[in-house]
Amino acid sequence: MKERMAADLQQALRRGDDAAKRTIRLALAAIHNAEVAAGHPVDDKEVMNLLQKQVRQRHESIDAFRRGGRPDLVAREEAELEVLREYLPPPLTMEEIAEAARPRQAGSVLRPPPGREEFNHAHA
Repeated sequence: MKERMAADLQQALRRGDDAAKRTIRLALAAIHNAEVAAGHPVDDKEVMNLLQKQVRQRHESIDAFRRGGRPDLVAREEAELEVLREYLPPPLTMEEIAEAARPRQAGSVLRPPPGREEFNHAHA
């Protein structure tokens, strides 16, 4: 995941895509900070958690900027949010959630839908 982000950063630099450059740099910095705090490289699951945290922060910022009447900053945060979403799996559909929540036979374990084993909860 980190390698993909580094490659995407290089492409964003070549394209001059300011939103992608800014967002990917911030995400890579958050990953680096997490690695320093943990004392070891973080795995893809931890990277996903960090990216989900960044998405939540963008949502909160968008809400605050809308309340503050700052459409310019809302647009900036929404552009960054779209960049972050490229690295996250698509959210679960209502059908997938219903299937996962459907009652099972006694003794069976609730499992996420096929192909979603590593992401057993919907993200923001």
